[in-house]
Amino acid sequence: MGVLGSSRERNFLESDREVLRPSEITKERVEAALKADKGSEAKMVSFAVQELTKAGENFVTFVVRVNVKFSSENGDDVVSYAVKYDPRRCKAVKDFILACFHKELVFYQNIVHDIQAQLHEIGLKPLRVPECFYTSLEENREVIFLEDISKKGFKKSEFEDGLDVAHTTLVLEELARLHAASYLLKAKIPDLAEKYPVLNLDWVTYADSARRNTQGLFGNIMDSASKLLRHIGGREVAVAWLEENKTRAAEIIEHELRREPLRRLYTDKGVPVEVMLLDLQIVRLASLATDLNYVLHTSLEGHTRRENLTSFLAIYYERFTQVLSAGGSAVPFSLEDLTQEYRNHLVYGLIMCLMTVVFSLDWQEDASYSEVESDREVLRPSEITKERVEAALKADKGSKAKMVSFAVQELTKPGENFANLVARVKVKFSSENGDGDVSYVVKYDPRRSKALKDLMLACFQKELVVYQNLVQEIQAQLQAVGENPLRVPKCFYASLEENREILFLEDLGPKGFKMFEIKNGLDVAHTTLILEELARLHAASYLLKAKIPDLAEKYPVLNLDWVTYADSARRNTQGLFGNIMDSASKLLRHIGGREVAVAWLEENKTRAAEIIEHELRREPPFDVLCHGDCWNNNVLFRYDDEGVPVEVMLLDLQLVRVASLATDLNYLLHTSLKGHTRRDNLTSFLSAYYERLSQVLEAGGAAVPFSRQDLTQEYRNHLAYGLIMILLGVVFGLGGEADVSHSEGGADFQDQRNEKLIRAIASKPHIRDRFLFAINEMIENGIIT
Repeated sequence: MGVLGSSRERNFLESDREVLRPSEITKERVEAALKADKGSEAKMVSFAVQELTKAGENFVTFVVRVNVKFSSENGDDVVSYAVKYDPRRCKAVKDFILACFHKELVFYQNIVHDIQAQLHEIGLKPLRVPECFYTSLEENREVIFLEDISKKGFKKSEFEDGLDVAHTTLVLEELARLHAASYLLKAKIPDLAEKYPVLNLDWVTYADSARRNTQGLFGNIMDSASKLLRHIGGREVAVAWLEENKTRAAEIIEHELRREPLRRLYTDKGVPVEVMLLDLQIVRLASLATDLNYVLHTSLEGHTRRENLTSFLAIYYERFTQVLSAGGSAVPFSLEDLTQEYRNHLVYGLIMCLMTVVFSLDWQEDASYSEVESDREVLRPSEITKERVEAALKADKGSKAKMVSFAVQELTKPGENFANLVARVKVKFSSENGDGDVSYVVKYDPRRSKALKDLMLACFQKELVVYQNLVQEIQAQLQAVGENPLRVPKCFYASLEENREILFLEDLGPKGFKMFEIKNGLDVAHTTLILEELARLHAASYLLKAKIPDLAEKYPVLNLDWVTYADSARRNTQGLFGNIMDSASKLLRHIGGREVAVAWLEENKTRAAEIIEHELRREPPFDVLCHGDCWNNNVLFRYDDEGVPVEVMLLDLQLVRVASLATDLNYLLHTSLKGHTRRDNLTSFLSAYYERLSQVLEAGGAAVPFSRQDLTQEYRNHLAYGLIMILLGVVFGLGGEADVSHSEGGADFQDQRNEKLIRAIASKPHIRDRFLFAINEMIENGIIT
């Protein structure tokens, strides 16, 4: 149910689900962190683990949030911690990652206290890093419990946007405080690396194989950058330099990190917007200019760096000077010296920028999860067992296939799946044809949202029945009329065992299928492919009526829908969509100028469930088997060499229902397209759909039961459904995805959500434009009066 949105973060998972709790996070360790934080009198009541690690955000370790309920002398309360664990997650660089983890632990256990004491001594505020409440380097169970600073309002900036001047200034000032404090600390500890030898572990020194590994990693990065530039053209000098120096990558990095008099302690990581320095696992003694080059070349857009470099260095220097002056120390270099030192280390900025480019273009999906050990049961949900993986493998590759090993990679991302968790299972196997690799997309845990558990279970059951039965019915019908199979993933294993429900599906990624960027809105080519595939589904189900007059009678699960999935369904659906219509009303009131729409929403928000029920009524001749949830996030595309979409795959069949085909059309066109694309191409879209539907029906010897004009009118008859669905998409897209399940959250909760959405819409003009365009359309078409 992609449109409802989601969070890849697991919503306060029950603490009795041991299989979802890493072995590193034990009751004893959580209690130790709690007491270090809240005092020895604090008593833990329960705790839950919530996954935080996202592709592209942390290559070194896994990160989870541990939510703790506790009691103390002051009563009951809750607290959360950010927990880092499993520095062995990537076999290829395991030794380096372990060194980094050890380094960060030493920083929190020792070095940060030296730095904070130095700043306190001269009357300055503590260095802005999270507090640490528990650490352990126990082999294979390494862990660090840190303060969860998100609860204080800290958040990351959007990586793709690049830091602006204000954000960069905050980062540079905090780095200056760290660097200056380490300089003052030399009076007490002349050589930090001698006192803390772990600081000497770095790119070329962390292990006997360090230099060779680092050369391989960065040499490949420079080679990739060279190939990219050669493809782009026009920068032959840069291509030549990269080709000449790629064999010297480790040497260059070693040279850049050499220690000379102008060198200081620093953290070689990007930082969050609100100036909390995180990820201190590459702390080292080196030139402060490496820090400056790192942040300015990896975190800013080029023009921001170029146009503000002088002021950035001046701001850094001024803050550095303030700290040293407070400590009674003269600044050992001038602003001009600092500028020259920055330029002396531009090569380091280049190397780090190249790594970021290659990472962003190629590693985001694989780097964070490469080589996850398949024998780490704690990282494998209980639903994904050896027996189930083997069953899926044999259904796919034949009974002779033998599994060698498998690994699990979490896929669920914010906004992509609210109904369940999704993982990729990578399998190594042997067969009569030799060794091979295959992967499956696995859907599991439909109970992840307590508030909508019954609906999610109904949806999961519906999707399982679709794959086990209905897909075969549709495919047989299409084959009978000479059509290609319906483009949906193959299903290799399914189970509705209570609390262990699961679906193993074909992984379409290796076949070149990928998702379209939702912010852009589908263009004509992408939309036409989807409409033609929906037409084939609808037409096949129409032909199927000759054999099965009533699909919902044969498969009763199809009757489970928004207002029928449980005894509480109507009330829950009214709460959910009533709140969404209320939020839309408040947004329009804030924007202004659409009083008619505000009045309509206020008047009809108490009828939300009734409207949905009316829109999903079954009326011949338009009643067909509908996808039910066909929008941008639930389709994948394959492209030719020119980047033209040539094939589509329909995903997420958990809302399949018998209803008017116009509900599928309105859903797609209103949730996935920009307004002008829908308006300017509506006639051609409906024509493309009608033509493909006619082809299939005629191939099956059936007359089309309605005209093109009838189709257009039926589409308009269900515009209200398109309106309701786009309102849901707007609330979700503005950041309400974590809240949509709170259909009975009360007036205070709803007011808070509305305030949040009003703030968000100003920063998301693409959503604002789609929202207002749809409202204007509904007014023009007489839906809103």
